[in-house]
Amino acid sequence: MFCQEVTLSPEECTPALMLTRFFLAAPDAQASKAHPDINLTNVLQTVDHVTGHTMMMDAMLSANQRAEVEQEPRTSRSSASCMPSGEATHRGYQQGVWSPQGVGQHGRCVLALLTTNYKVTLVGRTNRYWGELADLSSQWLKYCSHEAWQRVKVPKDAPVHIQYKARMAMLAICRLVWTSVCEEAGGKYCLLIGLTEGGHAVFWRVTSDCTSQEQVHLLSAQETNMTQIKSAHWYTAGDNSGYLTLGNSQGQVKIMCCEFSHKHILLRDLGYAWESADRMIVNQTELCPIEGDQYLLLLAKHNILLVSSISLTTQHLAVNHTSHTFIGDLEISGLLVFDDLNVYAAAKDGFVKHVSIKLLNDGSTNVEVQDAIFHSEGVTYSDLVASPNKAMVCVFESIRVAYDHLIEREPTLINIYRVVETARMVDWVLESPLPLHLSADIFESLRISVCKAGRSSLSVLQVDEIPNQSLQKLKAHFWLVKISKSVASSNEALLETLNEVEAKVQEAILMKWIVDVLEKFAQRKEPFLPSIVHSLSLMCDWMKKDGRQGVKRSVEPLAKRLEKSKREQCPVCRAPVQLKWLTHGRCGNGHTLPRCCLTLMLTEPSIMCSRCRVYAHVDAKDIVEEDAYTCTYCSGPMVLVKNTLHPGIYMFSKGIGANNDPRAPRYSTCITLSPNTPTTGSPNTTSIPTADSLGGTTWRAVPETSSSKTLDMYFGVVIPCVPQGLDYSQIIEDKDPPPITMNGNDRPITQTLKVASGGGAGNAGEEGGGSLAEVPQGLLVINCPGEGGGGGGGGQLS
Repeated sequence: MFCQEVTLSPEECTPALMLTRFFLAAPDAQASKAHPDINLTNVLQTVDHVTGHTMMMDAMLSANQRAEVEQEPRTSRSSASCMPSGEATHRGYQQGVWSPQGVGQHGRCVLALLTTNYKVTLVGRTNRYWGELADLSSQWLKYCSHEAWQRVKVPKDAPVHIQYKARMAMLAICRLVWTSVCEEAGGKYCLLIGLTEGGHAVFWRVTSDCTSQEQVHLLSAQETNMTQIKSAHWYTAGDNSGYLTLGNSQGQVKIMCCEFSHKHILLRDLGYAWESADRMIVNQTELCPIEGDQYLLLLAKHNILLVSSISLTTQHLAVNHTSHTFIGDLEISGLLVFDDLNVYAAAKDGFVKHVSIKLLNDGSTNVEVQDAIFHSEGVTYSDLVASPNKAMVCVFESIRVAYDHLIEREPTLINIYRVVETARMVDWVLESPLPLHLSADIFESLRISVCKAGRSSLSVLQVDEIPNQSLQKLKAHFWLVKISKSVASSNEALLETLNEVEAKVQEAILMKWIVDVLEKFAQRKEPFLPSIVHSLSLMCDWMKKDGRQGVKRSVEPLAKRLEKSKREQCPVCRAPVQLKWLTHGRCGNGHTLPRCCLTLMLTEPSIMCSRCRVYAHVDAKDIVEEDAYTCTYCSGPMVLVKNTLHPGIYMFSKGIGANNDPRAPRYSTCITLSPNTPTTGSPNTTSIPTADSLGGTTWRAVPETSSSKTLDMYFGVVIPCVPQGLDYSQIIEDKDPPPITMNGNDRPITQTLKVASGGGAGNAGEEGGGSLAEVPQGLLVINCPGEGGGGGGGGQLS
């Protein structure tokens, strides 16, 4: 399985969209008779039997179900035997469901995967790679074994194969669905619901910062009294409550009301919305609100789309009217519902059709099928999905197998469509009350359209219009200006104007934030923490610079209460830093560090908003009085950026030409970093030193060459996505501690990385060493002392 991460290209001469492909290995290869994933010892040890056999988890399912499970998804049907304990192929994923926005390391999404042999895993991004976060199947097996299979409703005197089949059906999770993100005293979380073949609903609580198995907790398992579930849909009805719609292979549809907290689950059966067991598989379900307790229930049964008008409360379900229409000849593979009950249905015939639904005065519905909006010959549309705000839709295509429409191949093409005009999207983001991070897909759609056109058609806010804008519109314009800048690099006059507007908008947003913070703390009577005093002093100093007398007078009472805070010093050279900019600070020697977007304090770039590229101080929680860091601009979560360097041998290159000319010839050597380097993390990982952790010291590295020379180096931290022109490196004073060497028992991890050295005199990152803005995320900068002048040129590890 490949996970495609779509990003915007930073270059003008490359395609606007860049696809970074992460490979997730197949769950297993050709399976043997022994089950590859779950140890069945605990499953079978409490069953009385005379002769036991090692069996696959799904071995006792019906022949039709086994034929479906064992079908090889790539080319043709599997020729494996359908007899119990026969050879079977389990290659691939049966379902993949993205979590809501705000889950995972960077506050984005994690992916729940269900394999064809019913293994459930969570995958997500940790640091710079995608990988498995948690194995949920093992948790479910332990839960069932601990409960001694009490939920398996089988008579005690039932034959052994009946007991086996009931236990396997309970273990086999066949559908997954996510709830929306909820927030309680313990933090943000959402629920992942797994539906089993035996009719159980399994609830996992996944925390918003999920990066490992420890942050996923199995809460409980509830009875649904519906077996062989084929489709599931979640609709959020209120805080910590919603409706779960289920459809099965018998053609029945049931709606359940679910109320939950971070520890407890209450699942209430409201009855059947479609009770007739017509044996037409329910492929898709969708519950759409109309008004009050009136809802529309959309059901896809093979190629038939049913629309039911229902009355639904937390205690009662009633079906008022049902209409239907036909969509193609093959089954419906995807449904999307937009405003005004415009429905788009994808069929495996290879098209997407627009279906218009109208509500009549008598409560009935009128369903009209319009023309196909997308159509491809010779392919199958296997799925139709949309971005969170439905600004973009995605169609999955796979090549159709000639003469046999029942055989499906994995998707070979993904088409992404923008379905909203640019002008309408701009109006929507300017008027929407949603925080900017919840509208990220709309801004990305705007960015794509601007890059494809090669010019910006967005109306840019003028500088004199900024004071009259609301805070929400200022934040939206902050992102719109960034989008316009992405295609304005060749127009210097326009780029200069956009840079000025961006700086003024950013300052206006921060000014409104400062006013709110000062008003909040002006009402406090208790003494302030030192970090709060420092932050409030900076804010008061900035407000005093405002030329308006009313603004100065408003901050004077609070400023008098504050103790005189310590002067800000550069963490590199200890020179004083004046408060000249709200976004960054610079000492007299040219060293530059970002300012926290919440406190204005100079900060190391370790806590970052990946969307707005701004940073937060570690003590910012004292100001916001919350456990999480929230971006001032987009209101999204800010995450800790970990920069680490693994022990190993690294290639280093240094310029030695006349006058440190960067174009001069260079020589290369290798250096070895030992795990004995002081670190605050794991013993196998060497953390990048900082000014605070080193206390103003550095190490000397010994080259692994025949030369007797030693290479003096300084260590610095690379800032991910540094704004152009800013140097955030931390140069540390030269000391002469013992050299770093490898112990005899150390086995270094060898990595060869290019280092492009600077050469001229001056501070690293400026004239001498070039800008650090071009360094990729998460890498180390090794700054070499220059041969002459100032602080010397800085090398860059690329």
